[in-house]
Amino acid sequence: MIINNYKNRNSISFQKIPLIKINKMNFFDEIHCKVKADEFSDKYREYRVMCDFYSPMPEREFNINVNDNNYIEIGKSNLIKYKDILRNTDIRVLSERKKHSGAGSAMRLGQIITMLENDINKLELNSLGQAVYFHTMFKFKPIIQDPDNIAGFITYNILCRKGDNRFEKIVNKAENWLNRHEKNSKESINEGNEIIYEYCTNVIKHKLHKNNDYQISTGGFDMVLKKDDVLKNKDFFNGLFKKFHIDYEIE
Repeated sequence: MIINNYKNRNSISFQKIPLIKINKMNFFDEIHCKVKADEFSDKYREYRVMCDFYSPMPEREFNINVNDNNYIEIGKSNLIKYKDILRNTDIRVLSERKKHSGAGSAMRLGQIITMLENDINKLELNSLGQAVYFHTMFKFKPIIQDPDNIAGFITYNILCRKGDNRFEKIVNKAENWLNRHEKNSKESINEGNEIIYEYCTNVIKHKLHKNNDYQISTGGFDMVLKKDDVLKNKDFFNGLFKKFHIDYEIE
């Protein structure tokens, strides 16, 4: 089944993507999308985002992969749906040449569509350190549960920004958190994660996320994108669907 074929229309129509139901879940079969080869070019890369379902109940395991226009696989992601959580256990672009080509973003948008169309509350993943900013740009937030790991991130990634006016408020919050946080307090853990999220968004705001001096030095951690946060930021996500010429709109 071929859907969302932008070659058959003059403009993006933003109609709902046709879905198929398997084991009580809604899946798209194939999404056609395209993204500019680079910001200075009028050329586009064309992708097909594919869904491959293969697991029995009660855990529903499936892949959302991305192929080029000749159906050659260039990226793959594995997901498990359990209760109200969609867990992305792996996502990777298979060719070094295709990294930073939009393939990862195309798969991520396919995951978000799957979350929304199945009324799943959360999309969770474990992010590598070098991918934290990428996921932050998609509104994923840290959900680190060990306060020692939160303290480690703050110590090695945030406190070193002391004296930089761009990070002054965040550094003050981080120092206050270190001085008074309670190890087994859920409220304290949530506050620590919010400080890390605020720091990451500020790095991106100042376009420092590709600077070697700002790369995450303490490894990765679990992150979550909540359905409510997608709906609150629907204009942002609709902008991404439009950028990728994906025929989908959050209403």
